Amino acid sequence: MLGAMTVIFLAGLADGLGTQSVGLFVNKVTRRGFALNLLGTALFALVGALVWIRSIWLVAHAILGATIAPLALVPLVGRGYLPLVFTFLALIPYVGPGIAALLHGASFAIVTAQLTRALSIASWQALACTIGGWLLLQAARRLLSQPLTFVDGRLWVMTTRQAKRLSVEAILDQMPSLGPFVREEREP
Repeated sequence: MLGAMTVIFLAGLADGLGTQSVGLFVNKVTRRGFALNLLGTALFALVGALVWIRSIWLVAHAILGATIAPLALVPLVGRGYLPLVFTFLALIPYVGPGIAALLHGASFAIVTAQLTRALSIASWQALACTIGGWLLLQAARRLLSQPLTFVDGRLWVMTTRQAKRLSVEAILDQMPSLGPFVREEREP
């Protein structure tokens, strides 16, 4: 179980690198703030995975009458997080978001396959549990969005010591105009 939690934590770190490092760099966050922010992202990934595990268990128990313990699902979902260790690749221009989407799809497929095998159920039933659990997770996120936004803002201030988070677009808008780009013609 510790191995699964480690994989989920590392996936959270990789996701933070892939989705937040540019924003942290643009906001000129210190190394300490950068590390603390990534640590917070990894811890949120752990909490999210635990909620997803519990949600999968609720769906499997309610719909299929499965008698598996929620803790028995931790290694199954942990294996599903293995592809997400590479979500830092989301930083690659143009193709990064596509790579991240593929990695999330692979994660979903692995969790579904693990459930199929562990519960000895049909693939469509495992997919229903995986999707149902994910939908419950999304509902919980929506219900808790206001408190989580507040916590995220407080964590931002604590880890970066900056009152306001600037987006990359806001930073670019503040830069002085360099005028139009003119390509020089070279003679052969």
